[in-house]
This record gives sequence, structure tokens and C-alpha cells, in this order.
Amino acid sequence: MLTQTEKTILHHLSRAKSYLFIRQTLGISAEALHTACCRIRRKTGIQNTRDPQQCRQWERDQKTSVVQKERGPSPKERETLWLLSKGMSNQQIAQLRNVKPATVMTQAYLGRQRAGIRDLSRASLAAWFQQDEQKREAAQKEVFRSWGHLNGDPCF
Repeated sequence: MLTQTEKTILHHLSRAKSYLFIRQTLGISAEALHTACCRIRRKTGIQNTRDPQQCRQWERDQKTSVVQKERGPSPKERETLWLLSKGMSNQQIAQLRNVKPATVMTQAYLGRQRAGIRDLSRASLAAWFQQDEQKREAAQKEVFRSWGHLNGDPCF
């Protein structure tokens, strides 16, 4: 896990800021910056902290994984994704839900991002819903199984 200072340094590096700029902005010595860059490379796996593309890619990957880990799609986003998987257009969904098409587009984008769906096809949406349903069923069975064991019923 990166410290706040290391995150700030990485952010500046991803924007192709010079070491001098970073040192002056954060008020740290050249040695401290070098040490922080070594820690960043070790913790993140970035091979070259002077390469802004590598730093930006790592930041993007972190943001995506955090969004996916923290929460899945909201109920409205799930509903939008479900309607899209059934073949409805953004305009039709907007009329059905009495919102603007831009709202539907935003919910679809965020829902896909939070669900980890990269492909925009209906088939990928349907597959995600099927996989999500299987995960829910497995979790529910596990809850019932543990409940049965807690009550001494081995049949579960």
C-alpha cells in the first residue's frame, strides 16, 4: 500500500512532471525523492517511474480495481444494464424510466465499469447477469448450509 506522499509523487510522475518540480512542490530532498521512487517501484511493480505511461496505467488499474472491489453496479445501473441486455435502446429506456437518454448512457457506462464488463455487446451483458446469478445462488446456499450446521441439522 502506498503512502499519501508516494501516491502524490506517482501522480506527478504520471503527468510527466520533473523531479525538480516534485521536490519543490513537496519540499523534499533529492535523496528522499529517490528513496520514495524506489519504494514505489517495489510496491507497484512499475519498472521505470520516469515513464509517465507506466505510471498512468498503474493509476488507472488501481482506480478500476478499487471501484470494482468496493461495490458493483447500483440498482438503477443494474436495471439499465438488464434492459440493454434485452435489446432496448437508450432512448427506449429513457422513455420507460422517464429520464434523459444521457442519464441512461451514464448509468450504462458506470454499471459496465463497476461490473468489470469491457465488451459492449448484449451477449456479454447477458453472460454477466448469468454469472452474477450463479454467484448469488452459491452464496445463498452457503448461508443456508451454515445456518443448518448452526442449528445442528446435518441435512444442509
